[in-house]
Amino acid sequence: METEEKILNEKSIIVKNVTNVKYNDKLKIFMRKMRKVLGYCFEILNENYDLHELGDTQEIIRNYIERNKNDIDFIVEKENRPIYKPDFFALLIVAGSDFETNASYNDCILEYEGNVMEVEFDYDDDDQTKCICGKDIKCKHGYITYNSKTNFHLVLGCECIRKNKILTTWSMALYEKRRSFNIFKNKLYMYGINKDDIDEWFYCGGNKNGINEFKKLYHESPRFECGNECVCGRDISDKENYYISKDNENFLIICKECKKFFKKKSIENGLKCHSCLKLNQNRHNIYCDHCSKG
Repeated sequence: METEEKILNEKSIIVKNVTNVKYNDKLKIFMRKMRKVLGYCFEILNENYDLHELGDTQEIIRNYIERNKNDIDFIVEKENRPIYKPDFFALLIVAGSDFETNASYNDCILEYEGNVMEVEFDYDDDDQTKCICGKDIKCKHGYITYNSKTNFHLVLGCECIRKNKILTTWSMALYEKRRSFNIFKNKLYMYGINKDDIDEWFYCGGNKNGINEFKKLYHESPRFECGNECVCGRDISDKENYYISKDNENFLIICKECKKFFKKKSIENGLKCHSCLKLNQNRHNIYCDHCSKG
């Protein structure tokens, strides 16, 4: 068992990274041998950034560990109690670390702290891979962490990221927001929209709580049919529909969660005519007087 003392709210607490693996010379010998036998796997961990391929590679390493677990010393609560399942999370963390110079498991896991790659999420909603602990995870919930010394990449799920403090809660929230926006952008092609143009789109109200925002821009209530699904894939059949646009003519229906990605259209300097885009002094029409006449 490894412990790290930290200060939180001016009180001394013990944050525990618990593992049943003894960090000793025998473990280092095991790791050297495994890296030699599975050299091709560690080449993939060093060079690849695909959640599927990294997940498959980690599975090969876990199988090797399972077959050879008798070569590792474990901490047991009772004498002669067998180890049925090695701590795969801890062992893969050590395998990808600079274990030769580290004095403890805690030194190994600190090499990953805060190191998470931005992943381009073009995976289907149901695509799955595996966390290093062995649990199945959806790709859209997967993280790729990397070691600051060895550059080995590992796939982790949200639970292992949080439990082992690879990221802080605040950092995870920021990462999840960016990830959700990437998932949203990568589905825009289904609507004939270039994801690189999405920064030009703005929030323009909704059909319930957002109706006043829509009326402020367009002087009328929305007349769109209720949507059943947001661009991101969430079901919105019984929820409020929110709208975004880039030209006041073409609109997308989105969910409450994706609404957060878009800013309101500024009207500080007056509303623009929806045709000529010049300043519109007519507050009762979306078109200026000139365009309305002609």
